[in-house]
Amino acid sequence: MPEETEFSLHNRKRQVPWWRFSIVGFTSLRTKATLLAVAIGTIPVVLVGTTAYFTASKGIEEQIVQSEKTNAEDLEDKLNLFITERFNDVLSLSKLDAFTNPKVRDAVTTEEKSTILKDLMESSKIYNSIVVYNPKSNELLATGGGKIDLQQILQADYSQSVQETDRPAIVDPRPNTATGEFSFFVAAPVKDKTTNKTIALVRTRTPMPLINNLFGVNPERGQEFYVTDSQGEITASSNPKVLQKKLAEIFPNLSSQIQKAGKQKLTTIATDNGKRQIFTYVPNKELTKTYGLNWGLIVARPTAIAFAPQRQLLI
Repeated sequence: MPEETEFSLHNRKRQVPWWRFSIVGFTSLRTKATLLAVAIGTIPVVLVGTTAYFTASKGIEEQIVQSEKTNAEDLEDKLNLFITERFNDVLSLSKLDAFTNPKVRDAVTTEEKSTILKDLMESSKIYNSIVVYNPKSNELLATGGGKIDLQQILQADYSQSVQETDRPAIVDPRPNTATGEFSFFVAAPVKDKTTNKTIALVRTRTPMPLINNLFGVNPERGQEFYVTDSQGEITASSNPKVLQKKLAEIFPNLSSQIQKAGKQKLTTIATDNGKRQIFTYVPNKELTKTYGLNWGLIVARPTAIAFAPQRQLLI
């Protein structure tokens, strides 16, 4: 056997045992396997978590939009019921025996007839004026609610409409000439029970600010409403500063979107006057069909308030 040289002995000392190679390789593989397992376990969790977040966020957004739509439709129903009640009230007034029954009419004085109207106003807490008048004789038959300009009433569009059609009429709100307060008017023919001929007209006047109480809009929710008439003028609102102004003047971007949508129901986000809000527009088709009133309702809320639940999902 050949003798081992000093060089070969030195090399043998420097050689790494085979089992150490095995351990190093095994450790490396085990580390890689562990990292791979962690990745396999973590990536799906991240993906599932992200997907769940976006799904939940989208769901909350849809709920918020639907809530705004439902709220606007609820307010529309309240408005329609309110107008219908005013219409039915004037029909009831037009049938009072004090005006329609010849025997009772002749027996009751003008003062007593006026007292009847005043009592009705007091009990309802709705009307600020009720008058019964005869256009043909220019005669005021009874009145409740302060001074009356009979000539102005005779020339009013509601008086002209009832005389032309012999049917009740509701007209767009306008400022009350006495107080400047926005009001809407309903008028109806008063018919003699014996002859069934129209012998007078009855007219009620309702202040539009009553709608604020009717809607019960909560300022803490940052919500505001706007009722527009047939000309697109704001006639009732939680913000009194915009009354008698055109919707296009206050919300030009929203007004443009409403026109593009063909005055159909619309829920949209728009920025007007530097304020970003979610708007829901509801054209009042029921009032249009029943009373010829082309009114609309807009409900608005700042997006910062409306979509707060969605942002809290990130916290």
